[in-house]
Amino acid sequence: MTVATNTPTQSTIFWIATFFMLTFYQPAFAQEEASVEETTSNKPMKTVPAIKAQGMIKVDGKLDDPAWQQAKVAKDFVTTSPTFGNTAFQPTEVKILYDDQAIYVGAYLYDSQPDSILREMGERDQTRSVNADYFAIGFDTYNDDQNAFIFYVTAANVQADIRFSNEGQDDSWNAVWFSKVNIVEDGWIVEMAIPYASLRFPEKEVQDWGMGMERRIRRIREFSTWQEHDPKGNGVVAQFGSINGFKDIEPPLRLSITPYTSFYTDIYRDQQEPSNNSSARFIRGGMDLKYGLNESFTLDMILIPDFGQVASDDLILNLSAFEVRFNERRNFFTEGTELYNKVDLFYSRRIGGRPDDFYAVEDWLEEGEEIVKNPSDVQMYNASKLSGRTKKGLGVGFLNSVTGKAFATIEHTETGEERRVQTAPLTNYNVFVLDKTLKNTSYIGLINTNVMREGAARDANVTGLDFRWSNKAQSYALSGSGALSQIFDHDNEDQLTLGHKHELQLSKTSGEFRWFLTHSSIDAQYDHNDLGFLRNNNEMTNSVAFQYNKFSPFSIFNSLWSYTNFQMTHRNKPFNFQEASIFGNVGVTYKNFVSHGIFFNARPFAGRDFYDPRSDDPSIFLKIYPFVNGGTWISSDYRKALAIDGNIGANYLPHWDAKSFFIRFGPRWRINDRFSVRYNVNYNFFNNQVGYAATGDKDEIYFGERDNTTITNVLSGKYSFTSRMNMNFRIRHYWSKVVYDDFMELGTEGILNESGYDGEHNTSYNFFNLNITYIWEFSPGSELRIVWKNDISHFEYEDTPFYNTIPEDGFLTNFNRTFDAPQLNSLSVKLLYYLDYQMLKRRG
Repeated sequence: MTVATNTPTQSTIFWIATFFMLTFYQPAFAQEEASVEETTSNKPMKTVPAIKAQGMIKVDGKLDDPAWQQAKVAKDFVTTSPTFGNTAFQPTEVKILYDDQAIYVGAYLYDSQPDSILREMGERDQTRSVNADYFAIGFDTYNDDQNAFIFYVTAANVQADIRFSNEGQDDSWNAVWFSKVNIVEDGWIVEMAIPYASLRFPEKEVQDWGMGMERRIRRIREFSTWQEHDPKGNGVVAQFGSINGFKDIEPPLRLSITPYTSFYTDIYRDQQEPSNNSSARFIRGGMDLKYGLNESFTLDMILIPDFGQVASDDLILNLSAFEVRFNERRNFFTEGTELYNKVDLFYSRRIGGRPDDFYAVEDWLEEGEEIVKNPSDVQMYNASKLSGRTKKGLGVGFLNSVTGKAFATIEHTETGEERRVQTAPLTNYNVFVLDKTLKNTSYIGLINTNVMREGAARDANVTGLDFRWSNKAQSYALSGSGALSQIFDHDNEDQLTLGHKHELQLSKTSGEFRWFLTHSSIDAQYDHNDLGFLRNNNEMTNSVAFQYNKFSPFSIFNSLWSYTNFQMTHRNKPFNFQEASIFGNVGVTYKNFVSHGIFFNARPFAGRDFYDPRSDDPSIFLKIYPFVNGGTWISSDYRKALAIDGNIGANYLPHWDAKSFFIRFGPRWRINDRFSVRYNVNYNFFNNQVGYAATGDKDEIYFGERDNTTITNVLSGKYSFTSRMNMNFRIRHYWSKVVYDDFMELGTEGILNESGYDGEHNTSYNFFNLNITYIWEFSPGSELRIVWKNDISHFEYEDTPFYNTIPEDGFLTNFNRTFDAPQLNSLSVKLLYYLDYQMLKRRG
């Protein structure tokens, strides 16, 4: 719906009011504190008393301080995998103490073969991917069965930390804490100190927390937990035990400052046009500030952001009608942002990304002009986020960022006269989130995203609501979400366009057999792309999915999992059938820990593709025909020094006699506990693929029958000097070639007809990037980082030197030609120093 208005967003007020009504007026939910004895398994909840330390504790991995003698022992771990419910292979005993500054954990992990304890080193947060034993402990500080802080330490003293929430887990969250590991004659010891500044908890005189512990013995692939963790159950945190009786612990003043200084040297080299060669050296400085406003909420600000050391994106040749979604790699937007993932409205790459009118500059050229400079990203001035959770279980988050204007420079080739055109205005981004945890891992949440641009430009406001309700046994769940988008077009008399979307899912969430019924709908006007990611709107989808998992060993297998999904989509306006599909996979892990599976995907009957024609006319579509796709994969035992991953498959579409073939081969070699390398090669070939080619002057739409070959090679590796000092590298070369054999014109009812069109659309694209990173965490939270990046992009198309040879050119020819293309080398050194108020206070 489109209406003219001069008033902003009354609907946001409606959504917020709805949220508070559902949150605080809850006769249906009968909100009560969950009993400490309730668990999702049939076993009673294990508990251990919280005991205050009498005396100092030195974190040295020895457990010989007198204070440890007063601690109670948590033991009797039970296996989760490969067999559930057995006594753990080796005993584990854990002691926990606390004082006014921190929680102390002392774990004695007995092992009758201490020389067989696996101890591969790795970077921080790689504890679960390296070939090493580990111990982990987690705290559900609000005792809500949904949110937790989990800390891992490997037998090589490599740390990792994770935050769990109802939105999933945040692996990028990093806290400052201390650990020490000691290998002894009957096993290994890990001693940990977790400062209260690294946790969030309510301000209460006496506190009971949920607590879970896990041990991995890598050489036998055994996982065991203190509180029985049934893989048939629902959730990780909901199956924690508890630690009871923390007395008079006070959330500390959480204030930390991390100033940084960066030194950059960038060198651009163009062998074909040496006059374009350039180099630059510059220094940057800034600061990251974290301040605890109270016991629950933290303000995180980054002043003068510097993301120059972020790894390069894996660019590809995109032949589809949809935007490519890239992963977020900037720490500020990956750490502690799980609260903002609601309703899939927030895509942080929009902030500081490509200017809104980056591609429009070519259309603005006048006769005799060329583009001299067109920045591909926007400068970010600052960013801040506020997040936390009250003792009543209400999570609150607010994120703000401001980006500057961007300009392209255009030059007249004859006169040399230059002019600047604006490609992005000054822009303010805001995200506001509320999230209320309810009984039985249920929740309700609200999110609002807002983008305001300076001047006569487009503004956007999107508000969403989501919920999940589970029964007491947490075996069934009803979940859903809805969102309303408001787009303000100030260039068109402040016209307001409203759109909406919604989704509902009913599911069985526990047991070996599970099912999911899902309905979703997005109307034709809905759009959250100003600060979110949406490939397409105007679509309704209904699906039913079945999942069967076998968690206990049987026959020659350790485990089995399977998934089947039937899905049907329709165009919403006008209402039309679009596509039906079926997808499935089955996988097993054998008792030798080799995993293997098969997968399939099929379109059983013809449908309509409304997107590939690239037309705004909703009645135009391409008729698409049945196909079948299938393949198999294998993954060997990663405990071995040499392991291999691979998959192979094919696709066939009879109507066009279109075939495709794909194969991936990925060996990994662990040379020793410090050094390992991985290699991955992907080969994809499409024959007689039919896809969009061009739109004519009279809106004729042409499709081409084409062959597409894509080869991707990735070589990566890491070397660990110590548990706090690592070097890693990653080299990627991507090549994709497209050769058109014939062209057809789109006719009525989506049928392709013969055409005399003969455009030049053959394409060859090479992208090479190299990243080498050295990281030294010389003090908790402080690090020295040295990064070398090399990026080369080579694109052959109409009017480029080697266009006519594209059909004949092979992989080696293109690979060699890549290094003749312009390339950018960047060497940077960044120093961050962590200053924490509580540490400085104790030293003083």
